[in-house]
Amino acid sequence: MSVTKRRSAVLAVLLSIPLPGLGQLYCGRLLAATLFALVYLSGWAAFGLAFAGLGWTLGAAGWLAFAVFGLAIVAAGLHAALAARRAGEAYALAPYNLWYFYLLVWLVVGLGSSAGALSWIRAALVSTEVVVDDGMVPGLLPGDRIRLDRRTGTLAAVGVGDVVGALDPVDGRTLRLLRVVAVGPGEVEMDAEGLKVGGERLARRVLPGSEYRRLGADGQWTTEPCRLVEEQLGGRWVRLCAQPGAGTRRSGRWDVPAGALWLLGDNRARAVDSAGFGPLPRGALLGAAFEVRYSFDPERRSLRPERKGLPIR
Repeated sequence: MSVTKRRSAVLAVLLSIPLPGLGQLYCGRLLAATLFALVYLSGWAAFGLAFAGLGWTLGAAGWLAFAVFGLAIVAAGLHAALAARRAGEAYALAPYNLWYFYLLVWLVVGLGSSAGALSWIRAALVSTEVVVDDGMVPGLLPGDRIRLDRRTGTLAAVGVGDVVGALDPVDGRTLRLLRVVAVGPGEVEMDAEGLKVGGERLARRVLPGSEYRRLGADGQWTTEPCRLVEEQLGGRWVRLCAQPGAGTRRSGRWDVPAGALWLLGDNRARAVDSAGFGPLPRGALLGAAFEVRYSFDPERRSLRPERKGLPIR
């Protein structure tokens, strides 16, 4: 003999909020449950199509995904409420009408699918990375959380002046954020006066001196001077900390093979970059940096609200 129990419209709506389709499952509508869950999860596909396929901005693609999620939740909630009312007093409980079955479906379909989609987005489309050293001072500071555009089209279009992320080829683990200063074939010469690319010295203009805070090997924070200059790269003026003088160790002349990239940090005296590990192939790039998502000051252990949303140029 089957057990009957009235379906609650309120509970059906509440179940639709964490995962559209659960309210329909609660009311015995298996096909509708599957369709609403698929519509909800299509929000991730909409984001990928808009951001990677159509070239929308990250914000616009995000709003599209949230719109799909929201519409799916509202539509599923309304449908589930009607389905609960139509089930009446004599709804025969099915084997899956158990609270722990709803929980299992939410964990597998809802959280599991969303976690998989987020993992794919971070690996193939866009990720947030942490600036771990002072190699890009003054533009980027230790503790900045930057957004890295990993789309294939973006990486193919990377050129001189762009800030990119790549794993350190020496240790294979540390993410280095550096600026493209030359694309091979060509020659790069570095000295205390600046850079020569292809035999031509890059234009520079000197700015008032500055300073920044640096974490030393002994774990103590110290104030470091910065000889602030602007250098013309890729048709833009880039602000950087120039090398302090002619006796610097960072000098030399290097050949850049065809298709390879020469990457330097904006902090020319401190950065770990191509002056140490040589040019990198384009395929070694992980993404192009385009925005500071937010920033956390590791010395003061507090947020830097003024850096949130800063474009990276």
